[in-house]
Amino acid sequence: MPYLGPQWCAGDCEGSHPVCYKTGQRVRLGVELEVDRWHPSGPVWVVGRDMLGTEFRGEGWIRNNQCVINDLRASRNLPARVRVYEPYEIAWRVSFNGGRSYVRAGITQHRLYVTLDAPRCTPLHESVLDISCRAAAGGSNQSDVVWRIWRAFAARTEAGELRGIHCRQWSGQLLRYWLTEDQQTVAQNHSVEQLLQTGVGTCQAWTELLQQALQAQGVAGVETVCVVPPPGCAGFVMRAGLRAQGNAHPPRYYVNHALVEWDRNFYDPSYGNGPYRGATETDAIAAWRRSTVAGVLYRDVAHSQTMAAR
Repeated sequence: MPYLGPQWCAGDCEGSHPVCYKTGQRVRLGVELEVDRWHPSGPVWVVGRDMLGTEFRGEGWIRNNQCVINDLRASRNLPARVRVYEPYEIAWRVSFNGGRSYVRAGITQHRLYVTLDAPRCTPLHESVLDISCRAAAGGSNQSDVVWRIWRAFAARTEAGELRGIHCRQWSGQLLRYWLTEDQQTVAQNHSVEQLLQTGVGTCQAWTELLQQALQAQGVAGVETVCVVPPPGCAGFVMRAGLRAQGNAHPPRYYVNHALVEWDRNFYDPSYGNGPYRGATETDAIAAWRRSTVAGVLYRDVAHSQTMAAR
């Protein structure tokens, strides 16, 4: 998986890069062994066994107390469900006598992400992949995966607060939708990259996060939709008391708002509301407006003021 910023890694970056496969694939890997005492050059048999009972077998040759085998294939496919293996462990054994006896050769550990299908987003950011796979864990088909990921965006406490999206890049802290009404705005944070870099983003950044979380599982047909106010209006006034992602008191005034559409369902990841569905796209967006929008803004040109109206 190519590393393109922003990304995160825990501890030793050189040894902690994760691996990503889709469900039903067979893991392929290489192994490099170093013999800690002198051993004559010769053949060596290598066997690895992971915690699922899958085996990796291969033969190599010791040269200068090292053995490198570049293509070991798993004995069976990965399970058909989305999963994060943290860690994915393989216990290794080696034989210097043609398999008559084996000695232990240590345990390797990696973080292994298993997606439903081949990811459709480029680049595939590790933070997005991590959020996606943890939310979709256990999913075995497209509708199930979409529901599980949306559940993570929409889950609330008994008090009505959104449980929120935790980003491993920020030591597990909550990502935020905008700042509060009395704080400096973040109007420039429109992309998922900026959301991951700063921990704060606009509705466009949040729709990109949900879109890419779905696309990371290979879900096709995920689109972002920009909803604009009626002609002649300057923006929306959101309903009082709406709780947003990581923000119980978000601003109420916006020039537009972004949603995610999949299979004629419209999702509002910024507020964790939806999905909205109707006979037409217009009907679905009207349902969103009824639940979210209190009114619109219009400009009083004569007095150079922006005013709110129902």
